Amino acid sequence: MTRAKLEVAVLAIVLAIFASLISVAILEARTAARKMSSRNNLKQIGLGIENHESVHKRLPSGCDEGAMHGWMSTILPLIEASTWYNTVDFDVSWEHPFNCHHFMVSIPSYCRPDLERKYTKEGYGITCYHANPALLYRDSKVNLSDLPTGRSNIWLAGEIKGNHTPFGYQYNWRVLSHPINFGPDSFGGWQDGATFVLADGSIKFIKNNIDESVLKNIANTVPLPAMELYDIPSRRFECGAASSQLKIECSEIKDEHSKGGPPHSVVYFSADERADFIDFVHGIVNVEEVIKNSPQAKTLRAAYPQNQNELELICGLKELETLGLMSQFEFPDRPKPAQIGLSNVIIGLQQLPKLKFLKLRVSQIELGSIQEGLPNCEVFPDSNRAPRSFRK
Repeated sequence: MTRAKLEVAVLAIVLAIFASLISVAILEARTAARKMSSRNNLKQIGLGIENHESVHKRLPSGCDEGAMHGWMSTILPLIEASTWYNTVDFDVSWEHPFNCHHFMVSIPSYCRPDLERKYTKEGYGITCYHANPALLYRDSKVNLSDLPTGRSNIWLAGEIKGNHTPFGYQYNWRVLSHPINFGPDSFGGWQDGATFVLADGSIKFIKNNIDESVLKNIANTVPLPAMELYDIPSRRFECGAASSQLKIECSEIKDEHSKGGPPHSVVYFSADERADFIDFVHGIVNVEEVIKNSPQAKTLRAAYPQNQNELELICGLKELETLGLMSQFEFPDRPKPAQIGLSNVIIGLQQLPKLKFLKLRVSQIELGSIQEGLPNCEVFPDSNRAPRSFRK
């Protein structure tokens, strides 16, 4: 080999080593940035839990009394999503047709930035963090000030390795056990360990090689309750790269009566481009323009009809399976002439052959009349859309 060729070969080797070192440095920098972002997410989660305790004098319940909603939905307005929170109906399960479309979003504070698969195959946004089941379990009512140990020794939530769940899932907790990063049901996610938020708001990174006895002490700072309170179904959610189940279209409705911002409707479309869910969010419900473009809708949330024309428009949705008729309380800017009689509404709804679920605010006597007139429809009295842990 000539001297010139040798110099070229040496230079190529040097450049290859340099490029390799640069690549490693870039990868490490990206990983560090993603870890920092996840730390910030846990910081927000810890702050949401602490704010809940400050307001309600106890931590959020792991899931509510009826196991319909979980702690992540409860604290979300204390983190970032009060607008989203106001659309959820806490009287029925998060997976009920009244609710499921609202959970087909990805919440940044609940998802690690490096995760590519942020939705389940159904389209639900997932979470990468689970709570401590010694504190947040079925209908739990824990106050940290009543615990015998300091807040700096208690973990609230941490990063999970796999088997990610929807953030709306009612059982988003997991037992901390040795080792870290051992299988999809463990805590972990990073090559070298997992991040946790503690009850004092601080962040703790636990490495894979932590001694088993030390991790056991951390895990058992607060003893677990009876198993039936934190045991969960063996359910698995298959995740995907993006939600293919949901397309959202919003329309403003011209309304001179509205004082709280432009009234609008939200239409949720399924993967086959069919309008599945029409949600009139605010103000006067001028349903004609929206409904005529979505005749195949299966779910509708609107104000209680005030005249026969509005009722006929609703009853024109022959594919309707789920109907929520909100009271004037839900639509404060709507003018308030005399509403159409309940008996007329029942007669109108009898024209909907596929109606399975109906929700509206009625008395017990009126509820009996509805059940008699619609025997094949399950009726949900609309009592209070705040979650149970927020009710007095």
